Amino acid sequence: MTQRVDSGGIEVAFEVHGEGDPLVCIMGIGYSRHDWRWTLPALSRHFQTIIFDNRCMGDTGCPENEFTMRDIAEDVVAILDRLAIDSAHVFGVSMGGFVAQEMAINHPDRVRCLILGATHLGLKTCIPLSEETMKHLTSTFDDPEQRIRQRMPYSLRPGWVDEHPGEFEEIVRQRLPHQPSDEKYARLYAAALTQDTAERVGGIKAPTLVLQGTADRVVPPENARLIAEAIPGARVEWLQGAGHLFFIEEPEKLAGLIAGFCTQFDSHQATGGQKRA
Repeated sequence: MTQRVDSGGIEVAFEVHGEGDPLVCIMGIGYSRHDWRWTLPALSRHFQTIIFDNRCMGDTGCPENEFTMRDIAEDVVAILDRLAIDSAHVFGVSMGGFVAQEMAINHPDRVRCLILGATHLGLKTCIPLSEETMKHLTSTFDDPEQRIRQRMPYSLRPGWVDEHPGEFEEIVRQRLPHQPSDEKYARLYAAALTQDTAERVGGIKAPTLVLQGTADRVVPPENARLIAEAIPGARVEWLQGAGHLFFIEEPEKLAGLIAGFCTQFDSHQATGGQKRA
């Protein structure tokens, strides 16, 4: 069931699934909360899983003024406040990893474990995207279905679409009603371009797991090592042969990795994540 919360004048759409320790999932650019549908069954067996639409995506509002990844992190805080949750595990993929980093930096008391997937520290210090990747990310299409069919296979591991033709057609069908306009996509992309956490992540206190597919064609895999070196105590889990959308390719493996990592910190869990009075 879709719920809504006001965050600085922006209406944010979110959903809650499953039971257990709370886990907030933050999606990447161009994807809505509905795109967690292929991962949600696996995650919700382990966690109370909270999914939401980023600004300018899905059913969440698109502000007239410019905004940043930190603003979206404040949207996450508004959701947790609405649910009376003191702290949660936070999992961000791609651009969602930018938001997750901002959560851990600016609201350390709200983040129990930090999971960063297929992301980086910002354009100033990251291993840059290839020209081919930039072409895929910035190309425009009049037809939303064409946009999905052209962009999405590049984010999956090479050969995945050919091996899963029926599943890919279902993904296209399910994604089509929730596609953003090129204008909204551009607004969120512009916000992502301003991100730079390289000099701030050293203060992150939350236990941090970095997940990275070795066949990622969108975010060069070596960025995962840079993140792990910058965040104290962080470790990398390499998903061999997985693409940028590893959470669609291997949902069960993903859920197991996150659950296994988060349960290592029982003492932290004992004091965090309780419902607010």
